[in-house]
Amino acid sequence: LRRKFDAHIRKEGLADWLMNGVDNLLCKHFILGMKPEIRQRVKYDHPATIEQAKEIARRQEESMEEDPKEIVAKVEPTPTPLVQNPQPLS
Repeated sequence: LRRKFDAHIRKEGLADWLMNGVDNLLCKHFILGMKPEIRQRVKYDHPATIEQAKEIARRQEESMEEDPKEIVAKVEPTPTPLVQNPQPLS
């Protein structure tokens, strides 16, 4: 049964598809572990591999060391109120 399953996976090209999904997931989790000021730039560049993410992060760290003013502030969006123009309770 295992051999039939493996043969089917290879025949349909599902192994490559599955491994690409795993690689993408690993890359996303790798990026989430970065410092916020570096993570923002790396996410902006949409790296496809961990190696690309590492290279972007390395360049970002180097530019921050050269010019500390380039550190990008983490900006949180303003939350949308649940109720527009609420009326006071009476």
